[in-house]
Amino acid sequence: MVNRYKSSAEFSADHYYDDNLVRMGYKRNLRGLAPVENEVCLFEENNLLESVMASIPIMGSILGLGRLHSVWSTQDPKDSKISIIFHTALGILETLGLGIIVLLIKITITILLILFTPCLLCYFMYSAAYSDFHPI
Repeated sequence: MVNRYKSSAEFSADHYYDDNLVRMGYKRNLRGLAPVENEVCLFEENNLLESVMASIPIMGSILGLGRLHSVWSTQDPKDSKISIIFHTALGILETLGLGIIVLLIKITITILLILFTPCLLCYFMYSAAYSDFHPI
């Protein structure tokens, strides 16, 4: 049975000493779930490393289970339905060993954003430097 936490702060406090690999899969910090826009593009902080690690089947299963646990063990009213659905879908794909598909989709989205958005590289470099989201 999965514990139910009432807030992201409770979740973060309870999982502070978990293994680094498992914690890398958690997509929740003190403020809530990671926004979808932080996960889609590979320019965000540690997103490329995490996506490559999640594309390896066994590592992806560990990261995917961590993602699912961080999404579904907490009933935080600040979490948006879109973030919950998005992280659940990615967690299921990663757990099933299909993280390579997620990585290919992220690469495609990143390339399309670079081609069709002016000065995107500057924007993402700036936003990564001043990002408020940091995992546990």
